[in-house]
Amino acid sequence: PNRPTNTCRMRALYLRWRIATANVGRKGGCAESMHKAEVVWERADRLRHQCAAAQDPGVSENVPNQEKITLQVNTQRGALKGRLDAFLSDSLPDYSRAKLQRSIKDGRVTVNGRATRKPGQLIKSGDLVEVEKMEEQAIGIEPEAIPLDIVFEDEHLLVVNKQAGLVVHPAVGNYSGTLVNGILHHCSLPALHIHPADYRNISGNQVEEWIEGDDSQDDSTATIFEQGIQSTSTVRPGIVHRLDKGTTGLMVVAKDAHSHEELSRQFMERVVSRRYTALVCGVPKEPFGRVEAVLGRDPKNRKRMSVVPEGRRGGRYAASNYQVVEVLAGGAAAVLEWKLETGRTHQIRVHSQHLGHPIIGDETYGGVGKGAVFQIARHTGAAHVSLVRQAIAAIARPALHAKTLGFTHPATGEELFFSSDIPTDLEKVISLLKQIE
Repeated sequence: PNRPTNTCRMRALYLRWRIATANVGRKGGCAESMHKAEVVWERADRLRHQCAAAQDPGVSENVPNQEKITLQVNTQRGALKGRLDAFLSDSLPDYSRAKLQRSIKDGRVTVNGRATRKPGQLIKSGDLVEVEKMEEQAIGIEPEAIPLDIVFEDEHLLVVNKQAGLVVHPAVGNYSGTLVNGILHHCSLPALHIHPADYRNISGNQVEEWIEGDDSQDDSTATIFEQGIQSTSTVRPGIVHRLDKGTTGLMVVAKDAHSHEELSRQFMERVVSRRYTALVCGVPKEPFGRVEAVLGRDPKNRKRMSVVPEGRRGGRYAASNYQVVEVLAGGAAAVLEWKLETGRTHQIRVHSQHLGHPIIGDETYGGVGKGAVFQIARHTGAAHVSLVRQAIAAIARPALHAKTLGFTHPATGEELFFSSDIPTDLEKVISLLKQIE
């Protein structure tokens, strides 16, 4: 491009942009003027890069010899449009959506040969999208001397009584201080070096807190314990099922490939015995019952799960059975025992909320705050409000504990059964509520 001519064009575009933005405040002209301003600004931005390239041939929006990924948009209808970042996220699962959005803003993505810096740009069927390849370094998962309560251990497996606050496996942005780090140290295994894509394949491109485990996904988990030190592409060595960060209780961990495969099969076939103890607001009308509902991501909060209509995309069937073990505070709260038929993310917590009795201390699903205090205090009377608040504040996590675990030993065929005492923080809440009669 001729540099003097383009300088004049840049000035003209700048004036047009000033005029468009000046009209934003005028009645009825906001949306249209903003759109015009964005279009003009994009044209000016492209022209600026063209001028820079003409002045210095070594400068361009894309590195000349950078390897690129070429994708063609293919939809059922040619007029159907979608966001550029969403298309790239679906087409390139090895890259996080946030990283792809940064690449777009950095000018590393072109649509039909033109660089774009708008992640939300609409694309249609037939468009040609090119992306510069992004190199990602492997992330190290180091052994860490984390205190573990080992209930049982032999050469094939170990059973852990997980403490509150311990994340089971590393996820994006959280690579240390997990049960996996502790197991690596306990079993004298070397550090893992995992490609970031392996984290995203497991965690769904986001940091999540898992609870009760989604057992249907466990068949994709390979163990690193084969031959004692060999590691694979998974990030959860020997982890057959999961508990949420705030949930305490029993977990089984495989120490060799055969044990992992066999235990995973038992979880898949729902023959593992698992019972959970939960402290909930209020008391269910029926002393025992079954909750059957489809669970999926909450559209308003992607970190939450919710009951969704059957057939909704991403929804998964879930069933749980409960029994009232003890009524507390004159009917204001209750200790429930839950038995899972399936193992979905946040299953017990969502089913408790669905019953109308959220787990005490569960900030995500309504077990803290004014709502929880009101639900309990309306049965106890105003005189006990301060004691109710004290009881809820006594636990800084969901009052949920994986109390029992039973399975068949993968090597010997022996039926194993383990039980864990209620942790002290949950006992304290129960004790405080028992003072209310």
